Amino acid sequence: LPPLPLPCPPSLSPCLPPSSLPPPSSLPPALCPASLPLPCLPPSSRPPSPSSGLPPSSTRYVLGDSAMQQMAQSSVFLSGMGGLGVEIAKNIVLAGVKVLTLHDTKQCETWDLGSNFFLRQDDVLTQRNRAVAVHPRVAELNPYVHVDTSSSSLDLSTDLCFLKRYQCVILTEARLSLQKKINDFCHFHQPPIRFIGCDAYGICVRVFCDFGDQFEVSDPTGEEAKEMFIQNITQGNPGVVTCMDSRTHGLQTGQSVLFREVNGMDTLNGTARQVTVLSPYSFAVGDTSCLRPYAHGGFFLLVKTPRTYSFETMEQQLSEPQVLTPDFSKPEAPLQIHAAMLALDAFQEQHNRLPNIGGDRYDGLRACIGETMCLELHKLRVFMVGCGAIGCEMLKNFALLGVGLAKSSGEVCVTDPDLIEKSNLNRQFLFRSQHIQKPKSTTAAVATLEINPEMQVDAHLNKVCPARRYVDSRSVSNQKALLDSGTMGTKGHTEIIVPNLTESYNSHRDPPEEEIPFCTLKSFPAVIEHTIQWARDKFESAFAHKPTIYNMFWQTHSSAEAVLQRMQQRETLEGAFQVVKLLSRRPSQWEHCIILARLKFDKYFKRKALQLLHSFPLDTRLKDGSLFWQSPKRPPSPIEFDLKDTLLRMSPRLFEKDDDLNGHMDFVASASSLRARMYSIEVADRLKTKRIAGKIIPAIATATAAVAGLVSLELVKVVGGYGFESFNNCFFNLAIPVMVLTETSSFSIWDRWTVWGHQHFSLSDFISAVLVHYGIEPTMVVHGVKMLYVPVMPGHNKRLKLT
Repeated sequence: LPPLPLPCPPSLSPCLPPSSLPPPSSLPPALCPASLPLPCLPPSSRPPSPSSGLPPSSTRYVLGDSAMQQMAQSSVFLSGMGGLGVEIAKNIVLAGVKVLTLHDTKQCETWDLGSNFFLRQDDVLTQRNRAVAVHPRVAELNPYVHVDTSSSSLDLSTDLCFLKRYQCVILTEARLSLQKKINDFCHFHQPPIRFIGCDAYGICVRVFCDFGDQFEVSDPTGEEAKEMFIQNITQGNPGVVTCMDSRTHGLQTGQSVLFREVNGMDTLNGTARQVTVLSPYSFAVGDTSCLRPYAHGGFFLLVKTPRTYSFETMEQQLSEPQVLTPDFSKPEAPLQIHAAMLALDAFQEQHNRLPNIGGDRYDGLRACIGETMCLELHKLRVFMVGCGAIGCEMLKNFALLGVGLAKSSGEVCVTDPDLIEKSNLNRQFLFRSQHIQKPKSTTAAVATLEINPEMQVDAHLNKVCPARRYVDSRSVSNQKALLDSGTMGTKGHTEIIVPNLTESYNSHRDPPEEEIPFCTLKSFPAVIEHTIQWARDKFESAFAHKPTIYNMFWQTHSSAEAVLQRMQQRETLEGAFQVVKLLSRRPSQWEHCIILARLKFDKYFKRKALQLLHSFPLDTRLKDGSLFWQSPKRPPSPIEFDLKDTLLRMSPRLFEKDDDLNGHMDFVASASSLRARMYSIEVADRLKTKRIAGKIIPAIATATAAVAGLVSLELVKVVGGYGFESFNNCFFNLAIPVMVLTETSSFSIWDRWTVWGHQHFSLSDFISAVLVHYGIEPTMVVHGVKMLYVPVMPGHNKRLKLT
């Protein structure tokens, strides 16, 4: 008996095309598809995605649709296409603006190749304008952005009226006097033109922002507001709110929260109140003495309050600068760097140039770290796990630093088992649309060699899992340095692990990831994340797990007669129950598919609710007298089938989050929204559902670029053999903004002593040798979790004579 077709799963049978469907008149009136959208409509006939106006991008999860739409209507003028300028251009285009103008009057030079990853040797030989040279490579990053170029003169005599058509002006490699003039023009223009001036000299950088006298920030933190369930609210002045299960609220005095679904003290619902923090688990919300007593349930959300900032001009800030201090062990460093840069500005104004350098593409790097360090980088052999957003940035940095050159016997070995997806293109800048479904590692290796052909890049498709902990264990056993980094939205971190200097990654444990209990998913969802995970599980079960069991069963048992004989002999066959169940419900006609879907609807969204309410009526109480249905439990409400309900539009096959036209997210979003409605949970939009169901990590190009730069800086320290005090771990949040450098923790796991024994070497001899050679008197001897010698333990003194 060959495998029989089932409806919709592609591993068994494709969906029926619309042309093969029976006419509506042949179906029962209650199931007529003229009113119900068919599950397998072709992409062209489906309604457009609500996000169709914006390119697919994980950046949307960081910035939000409102900010993305404003950016998509903005024009930006960017001057200076050196290393800093092209990095800014790349990030702006990946984020998505309407127009980006690249301006530069300089020609390509050899030393530009050391910092500008979009320039090639041919551009230097032909003496092309830098803006013209990088234009095609910048433009292909994002087809939604119009990128043009300008090589017109920009100096103190230039009429700046042309800047009025831009919403933002960014200057790099510009003289300080020119920056002051353009900043004044932008600051006093109405409406103000946002101005950013920045410079990079070696490892020292300067960024100045002036967004006008009145610049409103709608979301000061960039953090997503989370629902926090309430344990109790007291009657009094002030009323005190206590969080359920002693969860920390994370609020600050002066912030406001919005209350919802509070029972008893229901006049709080829909109101926002300013909080005064009393403890990590409680806060005051003003006078509640006149309100009804709190009964049960409810949750609160942090209310995002816009803030208005006033910016000073560059002239004002140069005399009284406000600078960040990321490393509190060196509080004087920011002002020292500021003074050094002012000296460089004065040199440039006087001599019409910066201090001379000349030679090859590594001149800029050589001026920072010296010839010896450059040669060590060329000889370096690096193993990198992952070619995602940070991996692409690291490969770019390796190419610019000259890491792993073939002529110096160096190498960069990279591994990544993943294929390139469309959603990767907005932040993994080495990839283009023609690379979709190609291996990340090999594609990134080719793109890296285009930046620096002298490199030796070895690409693999091997999977390393669990990546961080396994690679750390190998680093410890082989005494190799490990540089770790990661990002989440606008936040990023770096961790440096150096043999015999710092602690290893496995020396500390991350807090365990919270898992949703099975009973919560099955019967008692409380938040939208629960319903989305439930819908994703149903998708996997119906369209991946069950068809896989079915196919594997018939691959193992090719003869139906043999299966029947063994079942008649009362043998237990793995997967037989699921196969029989699938065969007994196998639709043979199109209307059977619709009937099956209709029955599933009643099972999931009506009968389940009725069963729970029958078992636990709304007035059910526990042994202590408290209501069974109280926060965080929500009583379900049966949903009646409605042909006009847009949530019924589903078209699943195998789950693929990145194709908005295949209907997979429509299934998960619809099922999740129906279940949320059933439990009176606020429905999430399609974008949020896609992020949670697809387990998409919010990402933004600027955060990955910053992390990669910090890791590259620590790599130079590792190669240079610097001491413990020179290494820094880093945490930053670009949204606030904050950047904190911390010293690495001292080592313990790297400690090792070599003791040479002999055939009759006893435990007592071992303890004596450690005392003689290393001056350490062991108080106990263990191996892993086994105690070999502990003096206070009975019988352990007898072990001293054992070998």
